[in-house]
Amino acid sequence: MDQSTNPLVLAAHALRMAVTAECNSPGGAFRRVEEALAAVEGALRQHADEVGHVNEDVLDLDRPLLPSPGADRRHGELRDELANLLWETRTLRKELQNHPRSPVLAPDAVCNQGAAPAVATPVQSQRGRFIALADALEHYTRDETDFVQETVTTDIGAGD
Repeated sequence: MDQSTNPLVLAAHALRMAVTAECNSPGGAFRRVEEALAAVEGALRQHADEVGHVNEDVLDLDRPLLPSPGADRRHGELRDELANLLWETRTLRKELQNHPRSPVLAPDAVCNQGAAPAVATPVQSQRGRFIALADALEHYTRDETDFVQETVTTDIGAGD
């Protein structure tokens, strides 16, 4: 699948854009971040339905080494990673929904000679985690694409 049309990549891009918009105009794009996280969760659920459950066999064939043990193991690792991404997305959504919508003191807030303390919106205080999730989604799709290409590419003449 072309990376530009992959729902996971599109959801990661939308999340990154929503977080950037929220950080540039505090409070104004909070709803966009919530919607972007919901889209990420939806894309992950849809993708999980397409690739199967974590402990499900990749193929049910009579031939003993299809898929190879290495390919089967790597596929299981990708499924585990997908499950972890879904868990992280759900956790972030719950934390965002339970977080007070009013600004809070930023972790690095410092008051100098009567200056107002720095404040952060809920999105700004979790910005690193949102960006890390978007990065992880993009990394996962690259890993999955590489895995598919490696497993369907026939190595003609290997071992000759």
